[in-house]
Amino acid sequence: MFKLVSLFVAAALVSLQSAYIVSAQIDNPKNDLDNNLQINPVPQRRRLRNFIKMTQAPPQRVRYEPGAGLQLVCEVTASPAPQVQWLKNGEPMIDYEEEANEIPTVANNIARLVSKLVVTAARSGDVFTCDASSGLKEITASTTVYTETELSPQLLSLENLFPAPSKPVITLHYEDILQESGSSLLLPCRVSSAGEHQVVWQDNNNQVVYGSPRLQVLPSGDLLIVELQWGDMGQWSCTARSPQGKDTAATFVYPSKPRKQ
Repeated sequence: MFKLVSLFVAAALVSLQSAYIVSAQIDNPKNDLDNNLQINPVPQRRRLRNFIKMTQAPPQRVRYEPGAGLQLVCEVTASPAPQVQWLKNGEPMIDYEEEANEIPTVANNIARLVSKLVVTAARSGDVFTCDASSGLKEITASTTVYTETELSPQLLSLENLFPAPSKPVITLHYEDILQESGSSLLLPCRVSSAGEHQVVWQDNNNQVVYGSPRLQVLPSGDLLIVELQWGDMGQWSCTARSPQGKDTAATFVYPSKPRKQ
C-alpha cells in the first residue's frame, strides 16, 4: 500500500493544479444605472516557478575509516527536476557526471532527488562536493574528510581498483516527482556495486515490471514510463540485488493535469 501524498506533493499541487483562474470583476466607478459588467480575459495557466533547494546536505566534516567505506548523501528539491554531480577536490568524478547528464530535463515538473556518493578510498583533507543544478540555478555543499590512519598512495590505488565485496547501494533516485500526464517520465535507479547486480522494478500495484510496452527498464537501471497516466499515481520501487545483499528505493509519482496549449 503506497504512502499518502507527502507535503512535497501537496505543495506542488497548489502550484500546478491551479490550472485556470476564472475571474470577473464589476467595473462601475461612476455608479451608472446600467451596471455594465466588464469581464477580464482568462489569464494564462500558471507555471511552476523555477527553484532549487538542498533539503539534506552532506556533513561539513566526516571521519573516514580505511576499509570501512563511506556514504555521503545529498538530497535536492527543484523545479525543473534537479541533476547532481559529485566533485573530488574540485574535479568531476566522471562516472557520476555522465550518469547525471543522462537524465533528460522536463520543463514543467518538480522532484526531490537523492544522490549518494560511495567513497571507497580517501586521504585526510580530501573535499567531496555535491553540485546540484536545475535549469540555470545551482547549489553546492562540500564535505572534508579526515582520517586517523593515513594510507600510502599505493594502498589507496589498490582500494580504488579492488574494493571489498559489499551489498549494492542505490546511488540515485527520486523520492517524489510530480509531472504532467501524457509526458514520458524517467525514474532513475543508479547502483554502485563491486560486482554483478540485478535491478528489479515494482509498479504502484506492487507488481514486477515486465513485458509492458509502456514500461521499459533501461540498461542503466532507470525505468521509462511512456505517456504517464493518472492511474500511474503511487509508489514505485526499484531493488538492486547481488550475492552480498540488496538495496531498495521508492519513488512517489504524481501525474498532474496536462497543460493546455
